Amino acid sequence: MPDFNIFILSGGESRRMKKDKSLMLFDGKSMTQHLVDRFRRFDQEIFIISNNKSHECFGVPVIEDNYKNCGPIGGIEAGLSFSKIERNIFLSCDSPFIEHSLIEYLNSNPSKSEIIFTKDKIPHPFPGLYSKSIHNKLKTLIPKGLRKMTDLKNYFNVTQLDCSHFNNNNFINFNTPEDIKYWNENNA
Repeated sequence: MPDFNIFILSGGESRRMKKDKSLMLFDGKSMTQHLVDRFRRFDQEIFIISNNKSHECFGVPVIEDNYKNCGPIGGIEAGLSFSKIERNIFLSCDSPFIEHSLIEYLNSNPSKSEIIFTKDKIPHPFPGLYSKSIHNKLKTLIPKGLRKMTDLKNYFNVTQLDCSHFNNNNFINFNTPEDIKYWNENNA
């Protein structure tokens, strides 16, 4: 049995991208497919969090939000409600360069924190490690209006793990078509 699950958050509104960014093509395949392909070869369960049935095309289980329109907080709650194990890594579909070595580093950190954010120059909630133990409290906070990832530190023990020694590409996320265009023009 794997010691952690991987959940890919692919259900966002993609307002700035103006279309479903999880299905946006980047380097010949969708951004979500990049992550599924990268992590499928390791001994972790992979799940996609999305309310979009077309995301079943990735060949891994798709989990719907229990709380709609709550942003990534709702996706984390859905993943934790589904998870059978304590350690759960959440990724954002718009970060196609995340390396397995960063995930292993995050998982191997001895911190007893309930949530571990990665950090290069700034904290990143994704990739992040979220303990199953926060689920019940998270379920009570969402109906009370918890939506901001940065507010998690007000309710849970959050560690910001210094990952500045990893390649900066791990922390790139594409939010607009211009982001992808800029990357393609400057990294061809």
